[in-house]
Amino acid sequence: MRVETGGEVSGGAEGSVEEAPRQASPDARTGARRWLPLALRFGGTILILGLLLAQLDVGEVIAAMARTGLALWLATLCGLALGHLLAASKWLLLLNACGLSVERRDALRAHFAGLFANTILPSIVGGDAVRLGMVVRDGSRLTAAATAGIADRATDVVALIVLATLAGGFVTLESVALQILFYAAGLLLAGIAVGVWAIRSIDASRLPARPAKAVSGLQLAITDLSRRKRAFVRALMIALIVQGAFVVLNVFIGNAIGIDVPPTAWFVAWPLAKLVALTPLSLGGLGVREGAIVALLLPFGVDPDFAMGEALVWYTQMLGIGLLGGALSWWMGWTPAKASS
Repeated sequence: MRVETGGEVSGGAEGSVEEAPRQASPDARTGARRWLPLALRFGGTILILGLLLAQLDVGEVIAAMARTGLALWLATLCGLALGHLLAASKWLLLLNACGLSVERRDALRAHFAGLFANTILPSIVGGDAVRLGMVVRDGSRLTAAATAGIADRATDVVALIVLATLAGGFVTLESVALQILFYAAGLLLAGIAVGVWAIRSIDASRLPARPAKAVSGLQLAITDLSRRKRAFVRALMIALIVQGAFVVLNVFIGNAIGIDVPPTAWFVAWPLAKLVALTPLSLGGLGVREGAIVALLLPFGVDPDFAMGEALVWYTQMLGIGLLGGALSWWMGWTPAKASS
């Protein structure tokens, strides 16, 4: 009897072992679903870069990158850093407009930490989440901070569309691809306006508790922002200056490589390529942005190898500013602010 009982117990134990994977499978599926978007973006990045480089002369691309030289690379990095100092001031302006009191030092540190996060996280959303968490650590006014972040990105998008549209008036758009991108940019701008209108029009009292709280918070933050139209206009002007300066930096890099096109061509191609890179097809837009630059400069007669080399040099600049931003954020965290007298 004991032997049989032992056998039964053993059998029951075996049954429990067999059932364990089935009990854990929902968690495993949940984990797989969480990692699936990242895996797809990683695969998309490899595929897009592979297809691009397969159509190009890799040796020519590397030679084009080398023509920029270390001095220009460092000078461009300094210009990029100055641009991000202005971008951090723009974000601080919008935070204050949404009713959040944030010190300039804290905003700079959070912005630079976000730049570093963008180099290791799959999209700019990750960097935005990092800087948001650094200025709203206790969870209070989280919706207002999120609204400021969305407004910050919206001003960048609007600035890119405005720059490309203004420059497009000085060039002949014979490429169907360019025309399609202009229409898409217009739709994106219209989508932003419709989204803001829709949020303001929702009756939060008819929603369940948690969605109602989120919508009410967004409405309050948008209302605070709309009451400070001057602040939003100032933020948009800063965005135009920053994005325009980034285009000029690309003009310098392109000239060093040997790309001989009018600056207006860059003011059309670069903003549109940056907008295309917002599509969630790769890690941080890598590959998508470079492919867009190659395609958008092609109608202007630019050698694809040169265009790819310029785009990759700019990508190294973004990696450099991300690492520099991480170092600055770490240093500012360890260095106490000077006490006011």
